[in-house]
Amino acid sequence: MAIDDRDVAIIGGGTMGAMTLWRLASRGVRAVCFEQFSPGHDRGAAGGETRVFRTAYREGSVYVPLLQAARGLWRELEEESGRDLLTLNGALAVGEEDSETMQAVLASIDQNDLRHERLDVEEFRARYPQHGIQDGEMAVLDLDAGFLRPDIALVAAARRAEELGGVVERYRRVESGLGEGDRVGVAVEGGERRFRKVVVAAGGWTGRLLPEVGPFLSVKRPTQAWFAARDPARFRPDHNPPVLRSTGVPGAYVLPSVDGEAVKMGLGQENHEPVDDPDRLDRSFTADQIQQYKEVARQILPGVFPDPIRLGAYVDAYTPDGHAMVGVIPGQENIVLLCGFSGHGFKLAPVFGDVAADLVTAGETGRAIGHLAPARYLA
Repeated sequence: MAIDDRDVAIIGGGTMGAMTLWRLASRGVRAVCFEQFSPGHDRGAAGGETRVFRTAYREGSVYVPLLQAARGLWRELEEESGRDLLTLNGALAVGEEDSETMQAVLASIDQNDLRHERLDVEEFRARYPQHGIQDGEMAVLDLDAGFLRPDIALVAAARRAEELGGVVERYRRVESGLGEGDRVGVAVEGGERRFRKVVVAAGGWTGRLLPEVGPFLSVKRPTQAWFAARDPARFRPDHNPPVLRSTGVPGAYVLPSVDGEAVKMGLGQENHEPVDDPDRLDRSFTADQIQQYKEVARQILPGVFPDPIRLGAYVDAYTPDGHAMVGVIPGQENIVLLCGFSGHGFKLAPVFGDVAADLVTAGETGRAIGHLAPARYLA
């Protein structure tokens, strides 16, 4: 079905919304994106300076082709925007070999013939003395992995979309839910506007717009902390790939220093507190929360001073099975949903934006996204 100019609305200009606008604009579809803040803001799931990109995927080998396609689109956005967004310096998974997570990483490697190295404890300590590892653990270095610059990436995607004819209405909040029919009503500040197709990419705010989706989304507060490096050179990207841990301190992850001094750490989902209202996110930290970061730093990061020098809190949305909802909403064929990325969506953002563009313009996609169908919850 042909789409008229400016006949597509995207609600949310964060990770998925900005990428969807770029991919639609690249096809000549002049969509409008409503963003209550501005692309690249630090209130949603993309905040925090860096994100891991990995291909040895513990969440399932079904993601590997999507990740490989996403890598190509990241390079395309870099070329179009003139910005460095993706650094492929590898990524380390650390844990006990027989742990469920490490077995999933190894299965992903075997099933997709991914480039990698296996490191035992002695090899790891010799190569990465700035990190801790326990006897009985091992590491896998994913050679086609690295890290992304999310804040700059979303600014780049939105700006490139605008250059191609897309429209971003910044600081324009969508005030109410959506209706059905030949056209979808979108109530924004100043009145209602109607569109043939709508993409909802509202992150932790999705349940407000689509109440039927709300029961299947848990809005949580991931946090991150930055530490001063004892020897900054050891944490620069050429000496320090991202590290993700599955035992010892499961779920903890460490990113390279991008400013040459500070090292970022995050904690696993079991430490993410529920958020009742994303508009009232508590960005403060208690003494106990800071102490937890200090203790983890002492255990897994001997190369930093363990008192955090900066802390960050954000909003993300999680589904019961840990996989996103990507697709058309059953019974509402003119609404495409992108939500619930459960802490592992950013690296895939451009390919999901491309999927959304497929669904808007053709009503289907050739990408393998059956495991993400909203119908598994909303049928």
